[in-house]
Amino acid sequence: MKKNLLIISGFLAAALVNGCALTEPDQRPGEWHPLGLNPVNIAAMVVDPHDLVQGNASGEGKSDGHMAAAAIDRMHKGKLKELGDTGVSAVKANSTGGPAATGGN
Repeated sequence: MKKNLLIISGFLAAALVNGCALTEPDQRPGEWHPLGLNPVNIAAMVVDPHDLVQGNASGEGKSDGHMAAAAIDRMHKGKLKELGDTGVSAVKANSTGGPAATGGN
């Protein structure tokens, strides 16, 4: 009796697990399936889709990393360049430490 109950419960468990595919939105028949759209979206977002196939050489308006590496080197040495005046007013922290500063009441 226990053996038959074990066999029946095994078949029921297999049938229930097999039915999971019907509840998954990307597995149901008749539903939209997003197949291969990520590469198409990425290609639509880049300026030159050929850059996705092969990187480009340094040229006008393009960086080969030397400028970025030099900036990081200056940062590590503590010799940062001053930013030019943009004409935008400076933003300064002004906190009294009271409830208004922390957003509490």
